[in-house]
Amino acid sequence: MEILPLRRAVATVLIAALVPAVEMPGPVATVAEPPGIRVWAARGRTDWIRRVPSFRFAGFGFGGDPVSGGFGARVFSAGQAEGHDGYYLPGTASRRALAHITLGLDPGHRAGPADA
Repeated sequence: MEILPLRRAVATVLIAALVPAVEMPGPVATVAEPPGIRVWAARGRTDWIRRVPSFRFAGFGFGGDPVSGGFGARVFSAGQAEGHDGYYLPGTASRRALAHITLGLDPGHRAGPADA
């Protein structure tokens, strides 16, 4: 059996869904965009994870809220996703958006006041 050398894989898209926070060394625009990484984020209105504080203190906690304006991610609508596990249910706008982003397409809808 021949073992082929591994090639370095480079991510071009990062999707932050179902997460309270993400630690990054700076805003997405300065950290991720120059290498060409597109960062997307969503959070449903009824997802309990929104109640988890997004801060870091003395090495404990999480980083910045990926759906906040200061984080710099492209925020897409979670649609009517219910709870913490509703993002991936068949027929939901969030599942459709995740598929579009994965395929390199625009998710077709951006987050608005109804998603907050």
